[in-house]
Amino acid sequence: MMLKSQSISKRFGALVIGLINKIGKNLYTYILFAIIISLISGILTWVILNISLSRWIFIINYKEYEGEIYNDITTTVESKNLTHYEALKTIDSDKYEGVHILFFVNGEEKIKDLGNKPMHTYPIEYSDASGEIVIQPVIEILRAKYCEPTMSLISAIVAMLTFFLLAKKHVRYIEEIDKSIDIIAGGKLTYKIPVRGNNELSRLAANINEMSGLLKERIDIEKKADIKQRQLITNISHDLRTPLTVLTGYLDILENHSYENQEEADDFIYCASKKCSQLQKIIEELFTYNKLINGDIPICIENVDIIKFIQKNISQQGIDINLESKERELLIPIDIKLMNRTLDNLFDNIRKYGIDGEQATIFINRINHKVIIIFENTTNQDLSDKVQNLFERMYVGDESRTDKSSGLGLSIVAENVSLMKGKTFARFEKPILQIIIEFNEI
Repeated sequence: MMLKSQSISKRFGALVIGLINKIGKNLYTYILFAIIISLISGILTWVILNISLSRWIFIINYKEYEGEIYNDITTTVESKNLTHYEALKTIDSDKYEGVHILFFVNGEEKIKDLGNKPMHTYPIEYSDASGEIVIQPVIEILRAKYCEPTMSLISAIVAMLTFFLLAKKHVRYIEEIDKSIDIIAGGKLTYKIPVRGNNELSRLAANINEMSGLLKERIDIEKKADIKQRQLITNISHDLRTPLTVLTGYLDILENHSYENQEEADDFIYCASKKCSQLQKIIEELFTYNKLINGDIPICIENVDIIKFIQKNISQQGIDINLESKERELLIPIDIKLMNRTLDNLFDNIRKYGIDGEQATIFINRINHKVIIIFENTTNQDLSDKVQNLFERMYVGDESRTDKSSGLGLSIVAENVSLMKGKTFARFEKPILQIIIEFNEI
C-alpha cells in the first residue's frame, strides 16, 4: 500500500513538473500561472490561520486590548475619586468596541447568565468600596478587528513570496539580458547573451545575439568596402596617370616637332590615339560601374536565343573562340545592351589573361531548366587562392586584375548578370579558368 502511494506521489510530482515546464515555454502563461499559484497559496494560508491560529492570534491581541481598557477605567475612577454608583453613571462602556463591561462591588451577587463566552475579572477600588470589573469580549467583533487583518497580512506576504520565488528565475534572466545589452551597446558585438529555456525571453536573447552578429557583419563589410574603395581610387588614379603621362609625352614630341620624319610622327599620333582610347575605356568602366551599383541603369528584358547572340558577338571580337553546344536554340530573358557589355568584358578578360595562340571555348548547356554558359581559357596566372574574389566589388590589387585593368571588368559582369536575374561563378584548375553564367530558361 505504501509503495502504491509513493508511486502515485512520484507520478503526480512528475505531472506537476511536466506541466510547469510546458507552461514555462510561454512567458505570459507562466506569469498568469505564477499569479494563480500565489493567490491559491495566500488563500490556503488564510484558511490555515483561521482554523489553527486564529484563537492564538485573538488571545494575544485581546489580552493587550483588555489591559488597555482596564488601565483606562481604573485611571478614570482613581483620578475622579468615583464611587461605585458614580462609576456606573460616568464611565461609558460603549466606547470600548468589542467588549461588554460590568461593574460590581464585593459582596454583590454577580449576574449568572453571562453566556458561554470567555470573561475576565479585575479588582478595582471605588471611593466607597472595593469591587470588580468583568470584561467579556464579543468575539465576532474582536476577531474582525484583530485576527482578520493579521491573517490577511500574513496571507498577502505568503502570496507575494510565492510569486517572487516562481518569478525569480525569469527576473534574474531579465537582469542578465539587460546587463548583456549594455555590454553589446558598449561596442562588444561578439558578446553573446546566454539562451536559456524556450520562451519569449530566450527568443529575445537569441534575436539580440543574431542582431548583434548581423550588425558586426555589416560593420565588417563596410570596413572592407571602405578599404577596397580607397584601393579602387588608388588603382584608377594609377591607371589614368600612366596612359596620361605617356600621352603627354607624345603630344610634347609632336608639338615641338621632335621627330625625324613624318612616318615617325604618324607612329606617335597612332600611339597617342591608343592611349586616348585606353583612357576613355577606363573612364567608361568607372562610370558604368558607378551607375550599376547605384541602380541608375534602365532594364529592358527580352527573350533572346543566347546561342545566336553569342555567335554574333564572337564574329565581332577578332579572337579565336570556339562555341560548343548540343542545343540549337536556347531562349533566356536578357537585356541586350547589358548582355553586350557583359560579353565585351568577358572577351576582354580572355584577351588580357589568356595565353596567346591558345583557343578559348564557350560551352552552352541546358541543365534542369537552367542555361549554363561557360567561358573557358588557359592562363599563366595562378588563381588558386584568388578565384573566389574575381567578382567581388572593388576587388583590386591582385595579379588577376591589375595588368592594364582598373579591376572593374568582372565586377561589372557580375552586376550586369545580377540585374538580369542571373548568377555568376568562377572555377580554376590550373591552368584553366572558367567564368560561369547561369540564367533561367524561358
